Amino acid sequence: MSTNSDINATIDGLLKWWHRRFGPVLGQRNANTYILAAALNNYGIPYPDALATCLRYVDTDPSAPFTAAEVTDIVVSAYRRTEHGVRQWQSGGSPQPVTRASSSTPRRYTDEQHAAIVERIAAKLRQRIAPQATAITPQPAPQPEQPTSPLERMLAKFPAITLLAKELDLDLSRANVKNI
Repeated sequence: MSTNSDINATIDGLLKWWHRRFGPVLGQRNANTYILAAALNNYGIPYPDALATCLRYVDTDPSAPFTAAEVTDIVVSAYRRTEHGVRQWQSGGSPQPVTRASSSTPRRYTDEQHAAIVERIAAKLRQRIAPQATAITPQPAPQPEQPTSPLERMLAKFPAITLLAKELDLDLSRANVKNI
């Protein structure tokens, strides 16, 4: 999106699409307005323009109000939860959305890479957990110390997390575990 005419053309096209498929239908206004705001964000419309576009649908009818505050909350939520500018509007003809690759798209693994990673982690865990062939000498059981922090309690309850963190060389000393 570089010029106001591009922005306006995209907004007009998205509004036509939205009115055909969704529109400001009573009982569906929140959901449908969210769809419009998310689409505006995906197609790179700046937030102020998207808010102004969505505020067109404020309804002050006392029997079923749809306030500016509600619309603003919906647009804020849509812009917070969706990606900005990951789609490009196709100009000319009937408006059809065209997806383009985002430069901020997270790296995806192939199925083979994913399976190899899972198998490697599983093999390491099996190797660690497998019984070791050693002479067993009876020793008095050590008295376990009572864990005090939420992290220590979690690690005591789930020892596999410690093994996994060790294999992945993760530093758990700065982990922040909160009780839910």
